[in-house]
Amino acid sequence: MLFKNISEVRIVLKLSDSTTFDRLAPHLAQAEYSFIRPALGSDMYAALLTYYNSENRYMMPENLYGIGFSFNTGSIGSVGSGTVNDLLTPEERAWALLLHYTQRAIAHIALWKGFDSLNTYISDGGFKRSETEKIKSLFKYQEDHLKAYFQESGIDGLDIILGILEERIAYFPAYKNQMYKHRGRIIHDTKTFNEIFYINNSRIIFDRLRQHMKTVEELYLIKYIGAEHFNYIIAELQKESPAAKVLAIMPYLRDPVAYKSTAMLMEESGAELTQRGLYMKGQKNISNSDLIVNTDEARVKELIKRNHGLADQYFERLRAYLSANATEWSQASENPRYYFHNRDNSGKRTFFT
Repeated sequence: MLFKNISEVRIVLKLSDSTTFDRLAPHLAQAEYSFIRPALGSDMYAALLTYYNSENRYMMPENLYGIGFSFNTGSIGSVGSGTVNDLLTPEERAWALLLHYTQRAIAHIALWKGFDSLNTYISDGGFKRSETEKIKSLFKYQEDHLKAYFQESGIDGLDIILGILEERIAYFPAYKNQMYKHRGRIIHDTKTFNEIFYINNSRIIFDRLRQHMKTVEELYLIKYIGAEHFNYIIAELQKESPAAKVLAIMPYLRDPVAYKSTAMLMEESGAELTQRGLYMKGQKNISNSDLIVNTDEARVKELIKRNHGLADQYFERLRAYLSANATEWSQASENPRYYFHNRDNSGKRTFFT
């Protein structure tokens, strides 16, 4: 586990003096196992555990002001003498920040997932709320807001962790397999996807989109370019320097994949593609705080319809590109059945709906 005592937890999260490590530890362990390990992959998770247990680890101070950490890019800039940046090498700084933000994410997720059990105790009479004459429990709506804060902070932390790893992949060889496992797909990273469709540069949302992008590639895109060309493009994208004609066609492939996959994920999740939309739920109102709803249904349906429509238009643009470049993409351009109804209509009526 990436915590040994309550003092380490208090570096990344403010806790009362009465909070004990024994009571918090099961929730920390569960957060680590359920969220951190899958996000990092088993190799990188093991490497981070090794670093944490080593004598050469560096624990970031409680006050991180002056380090210049950028949330979206994971970049850190030196901001004057005497700061942590001047004391550590770039590699040491990368590992220290990774450990710090991983612990921070774990702590917030642990309080989110363990909120109800931490707020109760078991007596001979059953489960009771923790309350004294001097200290009263929160109202239900206040508890909901606090749980939402822990959840949002934990999910934000996961994005920061993945940003640090991607920006400084040279220092984290154990993460390369996890990072490059989707190399060779039409859209292989968060930055590229975000340039086409805004997902708040969230690596978590991008990861949720992967299965849908794969579906779009293999069931829709392949109909336009043909299996042989599709396999050729995927093989070229795995190279350091793909062929020029592959690079030239990528914008025509990526746009329909992005819009079709986002529509599919919104259909699945019932929410807009933002961190809050997918991982947070809003309160209906204070008087009925048990009623939890996703994003407005009408808005989501309209976005789904719009994105499907835009995807279809981008597929048509791809078809036009293939026709205009028939010399290089002959198989696709010579496959009219992918684009039109191929039949003899002499003396017959045809209705399209």
